[in-house]
Amino acid sequence: MRELLKAFLKTTSGTIGSLLLGTVSVKITAAMLGPSGIGLLSLLRQIHATTLVVATLSGQTVLVQSGAALAGRGAS
Repeated sequence: MRELLKAFLKTTSGTIGSLLLGTVSVKITAAMLGPSGIGLLSLLRQIHATTLVVATLSGQTVLVQSGAALAGRGAS
């Protein structure tokens, strides 16, 4: 139970950190590129996300699950 709670806290803190850093980076990018640059960046991010889902058949989740499954087998 303790390991599950530790894993949950790591995941939650990582997600919160990612959201905060993502927000800051978008604000900096918006100040530098303006509205049209942010529109282009959003379009490119959406294309990247769609391509990732198509290429891996479910997005980043499958990559994390594969890494976790191989973690105990000595794979790096």
